[in-house]
Amino acid sequence: MPYPPEHIRPVETGGHLNCTVRNVEFFGAESFVYADCNMGADIVFRTDGRAPLRPGENCQLLLTLEQMLAFDDGGKTVPLQAVV
Repeated sequence: MPYPPEHIRPVETGGHLNCTVRNVEFFGAESFVYADCNMGADIVFRTDGRAPLRPGENCQLLLTLEQMLAFDDGGKTVPLQAVV
């Protein structure tokens, strides 16, 4: 299930996912963080400015579930509640 980077944010506690930071790319006004969350592929999320996270560190991610889309095997949009 794809997660748009703008709907994922790191939190100190209470996150949906426990992850390990793999890479951080700084682009001036924002950073993109790549994290291994044991889901088969990295999760990418965006932070403002220079991310305080470093490769190898653990982080928790909070997902904005109301804004996310899920898709069935045929590619049709399904309610996210049906897959979580």
